[in-house]
Amino acid sequence: MNPNLLRYLTMVAMLAMSFTLVVPASAQLAINQVEASASLQQARNQVGASADAVSESPNGIYIIEMNDDPVVAYEGGVKGLKATKPQKGKKIDPNSNRVTDYVGHLNAKHAEALSRVGGGQKIYNYQYSFNGFAAKLSHDQAKQMQSVDGVKAVRADERVFLDTATTPTFIGLDAPEGLWDQLDLPPRYRTPS
Repeated sequence: MNPNLLRYLTMVAMLAMSFTLVVPASAQLAINQVEASASLQQARNQVGASADAVSESPNGIYIIEMNDDPVVAYEGGVKGLKATKPQKGKKIDPNSNRVTDYVGHLNAKHAEALSRVGGGQKIYNYQYSFNGFAAKLSHDQAKQMQSVDGVKAVRADERVFLDTATTPTFIGLDAPEGLWDQLDLPPRYRTPS
């Protein structure tokens, strides 16, 4: 087989594998966020917003989700702040005055929430597609944070690993007469590492 053709087909297969990893991962993230939000709401309803619903973080870092819309979804409503949601088919301009003003507003709300639980070390602000922040807090502070006005959810930071061992089978690469058979690839190229 022509080596250039083999390289080209291998590259196409790798791109296909990459795409199939991104779509299910993003869909799973959306499902996880909906489930986590529903679970948190159910826990709040059952125990009257019990502060025990926040699990303890192994590294002391918590992700705090705020109620206000992130930049890409904000349609206006806060006095003095214009909408930042881009029109269909357009992107946000992170340097525009309306975006920087709204980001400043969100960051001030993050700082206010953090101060209401006695401080903590803010690690990162999220404003564009998710409104919240990551902070190093004690478990007690994290439980208090759950009842702060404007806070939607508090989640313990956790490490997750991407598992791609089943992707070749899932997309049919290693099936009889699948792409790997059709390309007559050597075994070292067939097994994901």
